[in-house]
Amino acid sequence: MDKLDHYIESLLKEKLLNSFMNHLTKLTAAQHFLSINEDMKYDQAIRLACNILYKEGLIPENFADLCIEREDISSTNYKDIAIPHPAQSIAYENAIFIMHNNRHFLWNNGARIKTILLLVIRKEDVLQFKPVFDFISLYLSDRELTGLFSDADSYETFIGSIISYLNRI
Repeated sequence: MDKLDHYIESLLKEKLLNSFMNHLTKLTAAQHFLSINEDMKYDQAIRLACNILYKEGLIPENFADLCIEREDISSTNYKDIAIPHPAQSIAYENAIFIMHNNRHFLWNNGARIKTILLLVIRKEDVLQFKPVFDFISLYLSDRELTGLFSDADSYETFIGSIISYLNRI
C-alpha cells in the first residue's frame, strides 16, 4: 500500500507541476522580462513595464496608475519580491511582466525589492491564474525560491530556476 500511495502522490505532484508550468509559460515571455542595473522607484518601474504592455495592446492606458494606486493602498511586496496589480482585473490579455534589479526597486513602504512580478489579468480569466497564484502564495515564504527569483537576470534563468526548484520539491 505504501508504494501505491507514493506512486499516486508522485502522479498528482507531476500533474500539478505540469499544470503550473503550462500556465506560467503561457503567461510569461522573454519580451516581458527586464533586467535593471540601477536603483529605481516602484512607480517608475511599474510605469516602465506598463508602457511596454500598453504599446503591445495588452492593457489600457490607465493600468499603471491603477497599479500604483493599489500599491499606495496596500503594498504587494513580500521580502524582496513585489507583485503589483490593479484592484480590478482590466487587462485586454493575460501576462506576467517580470523585472529583476541587480540593485533595488525602492518600494513605497521603504522595502528594497529585487524582483517584480507585474500581474496582468483579464477579468474573465482570473480563475485560470489560480495555479500561478497558488504557487506564488505557497512558495513566497520559501527563502530558497525567493533567492532564485532574486538571482535571475534573464527570462531563461528565471524559468530555469523555477523548473529546477520544482523538480527538487
